[in-house]
Amino acid sequence: MEESNPGVRGSSLGWIGAVFLAAALGFAIMLLRGSDPRATDSEATADVEPVVAVLPLLELTGSGDEVLAMALISELQAGLAMIPGIEVRGRLSSRAYTDVNRDAAHAGATLGARVVLDGTIGNSGGILRLALRLVDTADRRQLWSEVFESRVAGVFEWRDSVVTRVAAVLGVKVDDAVLRRLARRSTTPESFQYYASGRFRWAEGSGGDLLEALTQYGHALAADSGFAPTWTALAHTYAQLPRFTRFPSERVRADGTAAARTALGLDSESARAHAVLGEILYLYDHDYTAGRSHLERALALEPGNGETLVRLCELEMLEGRLRAARSTCGRSLTVDPLSFQAAWLDAGLSRLEGNLDRATTSLDSLRRLYPGYIPLAADVAFARILSGDTLQAHRDVAYWVELLGGDSTLARELWGDDRKTALNRLASELQPAASNLAALAVLLGDHDVALDAVETAVESKEAGAARFPVYPEYAPLRGIARYDSLVAGILSSQRDGDLSSPD
Repeated sequence: MEESNPGVRGSSLGWIGAVFLAAALGFAIMLLRGSDPRATDSEATADVEPVVAVLPLLELTGSGDEVLAMALISELQAGLAMIPGIEVRGRLSSRAYTDVNRDAAHAGATLGARVVLDGTIGNSGGILRLALRLVDTADRRQLWSEVFESRVAGVFEWRDSVVTRVAAVLGVKVDDAVLRRLARRSTTPESFQYYASGRFRWAEGSGGDLLEALTQYGHALAADSGFAPTWTALAHTYAQLPRFTRFPSERVRADGTAAARTALGLDSESARAHAVLGEILYLYDHDYTAGRSHLERALALEPGNGETLVRLCELEMLEGRLRAARSTCGRSLTVDPLSFQAAWLDAGLSRLEGNLDRATTSLDSLRRLYPGYIPLAADVAFARILSGDTLQAHRDVAYWVELLGGDSTLARELWGDDRKTALNRLASELQPAASNLAALAVLLGDHDVALDAVETAVESKEAGAARFPVYPEYAPLRGIARYDSLVAGILSSQRDGDLSSPD
């Protein structure tokens, strides 16, 4: 994703080759479609609110630069977010806008931004051509546009040039401290290519892709071990793996924590590294105080980061601080309105608040969007059982069992007379997350199987164990001595959470 020579700008296309023509024409169409092509930088004034959305680069030449484009957008978002006075909206939600026929101004407005940065990418002979524009979403004025040409080695210079140019158009000064932070986010072309590949595989979201992302990040670090974003991305991938695979939690606590701390050693002001370390600490170490400290530091560095707000919302839910969680979740949906994570947590929060109708409706909608995601399917099933909709609960449990690799016979046996045998078969053959097995067992009335699963989850520090003190599916176990003893360590990490009277 980068190489360099950003200094070559302008519209001289002849020597670049005809392959760039499609990108140029596509960008021209974008300029003509949603904004006034006569607008110039002189017409851009500092009265435009510096709330920015950065849309994915459109890859128009068929050169397969989606991998590079994703990493470039990530760098632009990170660079703009470093500047005090600029808020970057929709860092996750913006990924929804990849259609070449998108209306950039409308997309930016949907994401709650006053201005939107979008453009195209093309590649010929190793020369990248990036055409960018900044549009006011309120009146569709084009505030700025420019074309950049660069080899991968010069992409970081290109990034810095774009960041400072956009800030200038918005009337925001980029001080020396920001420039030094940007300089720390530079690496070799080889390392950046591997980093970009890892980011792309991570975004695919499957267990196999996450494991491949680890491999790509390893190659990136072999090429340059001093690039903090790679260490952060590595830590984030570790934190995500147990959600998709049977990846052991102890690897997350050991290797994920080490990677996040290495990133912070290289860049102590990395908001993303603080947020990822905070997530690992509260979710896998059950250290809520330390986790909160890093999340708050991340938000102090980037107040409008939706990913960090999602993590803080989850922590507050696990603490039982429902009123605070509702406020934080609302903020996360404001800054990242199309975020799957925020919507999922919002549905979970509804479960904790006792609003099962809203929870099941929201979870059903999310499952239609992400039908193969096993943790979500489990949440749908448990919420449905809690709601008392027995017929649909049977179907939802069967769907979850099917995703785990089971069959309809096992699903039916879970509702039969010998549920213990069926639950034990489920555990041995399909190996669901221990916390999910505990939830299903207690909801089906088998406390013995549930308690054994709770013990497994607590001893392995499975991420789902953090739900035991607060989520409603585990409520029938509370007051049982063995259960209370097992979750005592998790309870001691909470900040006086009170589900009966949310703070």
